[in-house]
Amino acid sequence: MKLWEIAVQRPIATLMVFVAVILLGAVSFIGIKVDLLPEFEPPVILAITTWAGAAASDIEQEITEEVEDRMATIQGLDEITSTSSDGASAVVLRFKWGEDLDARMGDARDQVNIIRRRLPEDADDPILIKVTSSAMPVMLVVFKAGPTFPGLYHFVDNDISKAIQQVPGVGDVSVFGGEQREIKILLDVEKLKAYN
Repeated sequence: MKLWEIAVQRPIATLMVFVAVILLGAVSFIGIKVDLLPEFEPPVILAITTWAGAAASDIEQEITEEVEDRMATIQGLDEITSTSSDGASAVVLRFKWGEDLDARMGDARDQVNIIRRRLPEDADDPILIKVTSSAMPVMLVVFKAGPTFPGLYHFVDNDISKAIQQVPGVGDVSVFGGEQREIKILLDVEKLKAYN
């Protein structure tokens, strides 16, 4: 006997099979949790070091290479990538899946203590961040203005970012790039001498 012959000759059994499949699908559909942004912990640690006023080439030579060399000794490390930009260095440490990230974070802190002595005096200490799904940015907004609007950074930092921070559920707003306001004080040495 072929399958369709059984289905035609035994309609009650065929109906029961279809009802069982539909019930199994309904129970599975109701029981499965669907999350738009599921929480997971990638085995990644980010080391960020800032050095105000330094060029990207100086950052790479003085900070990024030093951090990379020290962090390369950490056990379980899979890959190191880095980015050097004006005023900041970011070194990404990717570990093998299954590594105990808390233990690797402790190892990274030990390396930071060694690195501190080798960095330039006016550079900030490296900051270690354990990357989690909750810390990943959900929205990235780019603002662009012509040369006629030099106050773009001030506008975004003071107005836009404060408005976004007031939205319920927003954890953090970071502003990068742009020209920050700078005040230059030019002294007239002759007048200073005249006034003692």
